Amino acid sequence: MMNFLACANMCVLTAHTVVASRMAVLIILSSIHPMMVMSFHIFRPDRLHEARFFNNNRRGQTLFKMADDKQRKLMISDTTKKATQNHSIIHFNNAGCSPMPPTVYETVCNHLKLETEIGGYLAADVRQEDIQSVYTSIAQLLNCDANEIALVESATVAWTRAFYSICDSHLEAGDVMVCCQLEYAAVVVAMQKIATERGYRVILAPSLDDGSGAVDVSSFQKLLYEEKRIALVCMVHIPTNCGIVNPVERIGDIISEMNLAAASASGRGENRKRVLYLVDACQSVGQRVVDVQKVKCDALACTGRKYLRGPRGTGFLFVRKELLASVAPCHIDHAGAPISFVPKSPLPSKVEFEYQDGAKRFEFWEASIANQLGLGAAVDYCLSVGIEDIQSRCTELGQNLGEAIRVIDGIHAYHYSEDPEKLSGIVVFGVENLSSTEIKEKMLAKGFTLSVVPATSTPFDSSITKCPDLVRASVSYFNTFEEVSAFCSALGNIVNDHR
Repeated sequence: MMNFLACANMCVLTAHTVVASRMAVLIILSSIHPMMVMSFHIFRPDRLHEARFFNNNRRGQTLFKMADDKQRKLMISDTTKKATQNHSIIHFNNAGCSPMPPTVYETVCNHLKLETEIGGYLAADVRQEDIQSVYTSIAQLLNCDANEIALVESATVAWTRAFYSICDSHLEAGDVMVCCQLEYAAVVVAMQKIATERGYRVILAPSLDDGSGAVDVSSFQKLLYEEKRIALVCMVHIPTNCGIVNPVERIGDIISEMNLAAASASGRGENRKRVLYLVDACQSVGQRVVDVQKVKCDALACTGRKYLRGPRGTGFLFVRKELLASVAPCHIDHAGAPISFVPKSPLPSKVEFEYQDGAKRFEFWEASIANQLGLGAAVDYCLSVGIEDIQSRCTELGQNLGEAIRVIDGIHAYHYSEDPEKLSGIVVFGVENLSSTEIKEKMLAKGFTLSVVPATSTPFDSSITKCPDLVRASVSYFNTFEEVSAFCSALGNIVNDHR
């Protein structure tokens, strides 16, 4: 396989065999003339096919396809090696905020440069086709229609817009909402607030007794059929405080089967409200295959900054088209609900508006176009690497990291499972007689960046398990087994030095 290397300062092809990347094409063109970037539409990787560097399939691989998975991993390892050499940081905080690939950075910077030259409004007009293709890219990643996607600022914004809209349109006093033991604090406070105000009840789905905190699907199914007032199920796919993977597809199957049975029973005079299903996938999209047709969720929220490696301040919401007919947005502006015509008299009652077709009704007028394009570039990058390969590598690295941490004396690993189907690239742990913040700071001094997960971020789980604030290490596909080994060695030294 022939590969190419682009030098940032001169357009020279070398005789070395290296990886052909979309970034290389960008550097070659920009080194010839800066305006070549705009002329060839190199704001988004998916537009490169116009410059004939990629095949006619916009979602296809490059013309110089990587030979096999081994070659993919060589590319991934090489990228990480360069990053760590440049910054002396090994990134183990991908569940917090992953480093952006060069193509994402360039996409954001190129649009900001365009805004400085021609202004934000005109720049957005110029990029309309690329903005629309962001929806198409996300739709391909999730296996849905582009008009079922709304672009927002974060996963929390996405989740809360869906949640409050469902509550406004679908729930009534006495109804029951279900969430799980591992639910995130933002979800917990929203559910508790609205339940208190409107007379709903919130109950926890039963968890397995293996210490993982994952939902017990058999017990959940029993709960769903016995509790007749359940109207909404909110489920996190991978929680913030551990790498356990909740069985969201099986849960979706159970809800779907129950809804079909309820619809059939309604014809016999029985009446039960349809159960809606809202999924928080902010830590799973980008490291695992998430197919909304298999999950069978009504809505799904995600962020761009975590495993997708997009810019901060980006996120998106999937809303199934069937739900749009019955659920109105809880908050609107004139972008999501344009005014139909100028009223004959200036009376609020005379103003008429119509919701945007599709999930865009959940969007507001103001947005960072540069960040949205960067999100699209991140999704395209993820698709080009291959989400199946990413999932396999993240799981393998995470399992390797978890096993290595567990054998270090003085360390307690939390929420670990022997079942690889329940594992992801996230591992959480604590150290005897050292606070999680101290561990984070000491590991940073050794070149590793981590996160601390406060016990209050998952209040139900912390109440059950009595977990303290935890250290969270989260690996992605660009990390290496050598880095995992170095991480565990550094961590072991810190623990030994403290004794």
